[in-house]
Amino acid sequence: GESFSIELLENRIVNFPFTHFDRSITSISYIETAIAAQASGFDAVFINTFGDYGIDSIRSALDIVVVGAGEASMSVSSNLAKNFSIVTLWPPKLNFIYQERLLNSGQNSKCVSIRNILRDDSISAINSASNSINHMNSSNSPTVKDIIHEIELAISEDGAEAILLGCTCMAKVADKISKSVDIPVIEPMRTGYKTTEMILSLGLKHSIYSFPKTNQSHLSHLNTILGGVDSISNDEEVNYCILDDESEN
Repeated sequence: GESFSIELLENRIVNFPFTHFDRSITSISYIETAIAAQASGFDAVFINTFGDYGIDSIRSALDIVVVGAGEASMSVSSNLAKNFSIVTLWPPKLNFIYQERLLNSGQNSKCVSIRNILRDDSISAINSASNSINHMNSSNSPTVKDIIHEIELAISEDGAEAILLGCTCMAKVADKISKSVDIPVIEPMRTGYKTTEMILSLGLKHSIYSFPKTNQSHLSHLNTILGGVDSISNDEEVNYCILDDESEN
């Protein structure tokens, strides 16, 4: 069958979207990396985050396939259930990220709830966010039980017929969670990546009417904005979650 090679490209500007402003900076970072990906000859860009940062701008700027983990997961859910609930590790103060994705993707009416594991005072910087991810992925973590409990409440109280895990960082615990409930649990990293493969295999491209192409000379404006930037982080430690080759088979 058709095979694909994957390369992880890291953003020069490492920024966690704690606020609307932070999300804008994060989007610029993803746009810059995506432009570099096309220039390097890649056939597609997969945005490995439920927030799909900068996705519409990237599609307008590039000629290659661009898929976001969040949008792809919501799209796949339509084939599995009539509605869904988002269950996420992150606290309620970050729900604006999901609300934007739901509205922009036209999926708002299908989302019956957003359920959060962490409290708003749980994270304030990238290192505390990383610690939360590491704790979730540790052996016998109570966080997994908390996630399953919230899923059960989403089913019994909200009427959820499918669950979208609200972060690609939840990939490592997704199988354990899925085996504990009786409705579909959609993990955004694998779902988004497989959607990217499918679109490439079908030879499809984004509609120029949905995503009008920008004047390519305007791409240099980003270099002007970011001129002199080597790398920036809004904290010292960053956590990544990457599927290994075996996971993709």
